This record gives sequence, structure tokens and C-alpha cells, in this order.
Amino acid sequence: MTTLNGASELILAEFVTEWGSTTPYAFTNEEARTLDAGEVAWCWVSVSEVGGGQDTLGAKGNRKYWWIAEVTVQVFTPVGEGSKDGETLAKQAKDIYEGERLGGLYFNDGRVTRVGPSEEKWDQNNAVIRFGFEEIK
Repeated sequence: MTTLNGASELILAEFVTEWGSTTPYAFTNEEARTLDAGEVAWCWVSVSEVGGGQDTLGAKGNRKYWWIAEVTVQVFTPVGEGSKDGETLAKQAKDIYEGERLGGLYFNDGRVTRVGPSEEKWDQNNAVIRFGFEEIK
């Protein structure tokens, strides 16, 4: 049982452990701006709530909520260095979570989507992995 903030902390810590030095990565807008100014592949990791709600009735402090959320890893590779690299990195990011259980988080299906080039600088691929968790309120 956790909260979205607690889930984010677990997810980002797992990413740091599993991704290692594969590419630089960002968790905040400020970090992303710095990496976007560079010339090497990088990724931006974020967690967002998708939906869910109250699962059981009960007194305050004993109500269960089931939430659905997604971890998104946006992979940016320099345009002209081949979109295959970005797709490979996005699949690698997806494999960190898909089908796994991390603490009280249950990861389900993931998908890799090619966004394509933007601003003539970056080719973008996204890995999106859905997960669920329970929260007590």
C-alpha cells in the first residue's frame, strides 16, 4: 500500500539501479532542459495517475483505493543516428518494469511508441508501462 508519490520514488529508484549509465536521464524539467541542450541520447522518466478510485467502504483510515498509473520513459536520440537506437533503448526501459512487481506496485502491459523527429534535433520513442497499486485512506 502506497501513494502516487511513494510509487514514484520506488519507480525512479528502480530505474536508476537498472538503467545505470546506459544514457543520461532526467526526472525533472530542469534536468531535462540541461540534457536537451546536449548532443547525446538521453531519456526523461515520469509517473502519472491514469484513474481508479475507492475500492471498499469503511471508516476513515480504513478505506481501500485502487489506482492505475503509468510510468513513461521518453527516449531521445540524435536525429540522423538511426531511429532503431531509440526503439532499442525504449524496449530496454519497458523491460525494466513490464510484468514485474515492485513493492506494492503491480506492472502490467507496456508499449513502445515511435513519436519521430522533433525540431530537427531529437528522434523520440516512448516506453509506457501501466501499473496499479492500493492506497489506504
